[in-house]
Amino acid sequence: MSTKLLTIEGNLGKDPITKVTSAGKTVCNFSIAVNKEFTDDKGVKQKKVDWHNIECWDKTAEDCGANLTKGSKVSVTGTLKISNWTDKEGQERFSKNIIAREVDIISIKTANTESSISL
Repeated sequence: MSTKLLTIEGNLGKDPITKVTSAGKTVCNFSIAVNKEFTDDKGVKQKKVDWHNIECWDKTAEDCGANLTKGSKVSVTGTLKISNWTDKEGQERFSKNIIAREVDIISIKTANTESSISL
């Protein structure tokens, strides 16, 4: 069995949330916006934003939680995880997360300045 990896690049929509599980593992969650520009059927340039939920663990989670803020630009490589469930009203729901294997910080926004960092 092979594992398919995907890589996306975008900006954090809000500060990441870092937690420690009952088993003592660190997890960090954040979402990134990926901007896409295209020309529609009428020849008009359009912009679209796709949001992706990111989940990282252990050292990667600690580094992301300590260094990322809203607006930071990152490149994430990982695997896609899709979860299905039925909510209280009986509706089928699903979520998709990218389980990060690697997060490269391209730039960090802090107090109206932007800088780069390598982890």
